[in-house]
Amino acid sequence: MRAFARFLTRDPAGKVLLALLAQAQHDPATARSFQERYLGPRRDEERALLTRAIDAGEIAPKLGPDAALDALVGPIVYCALTGSSVPRGLVSTLVEDVLRPRPS
Repeated sequence: MRAFARFLTRDPAGKVLLALLAQAQHDPATARSFQERYLGPRRDEERALLTRAIDAGEIAPKLGPDAALDALVGPIVYCALTGSSVPRGLVSTLVEDVLRPRPS
């Protein structure tokens, strides 16, 4: 997650990804192509990664895999899209709050 935050905020390719996300909001053809060619396959890989970690007992998300992915990625993308930095500690807090089990 930290590498993803750095990618979005510091890497020129991350800026391209953000531009595509923004353009997809206004252009249905871009949205469709971006979903089919990048977002969908990436989401499938991320879901599989989370599922493997859950099955191995490494994490216990409070949400289902898709909602957990949204909760982890959403705030980072929002910061990057709005041009703000990713606050110090945000990634650690997200991971801790989203992937750790609730106390019994």
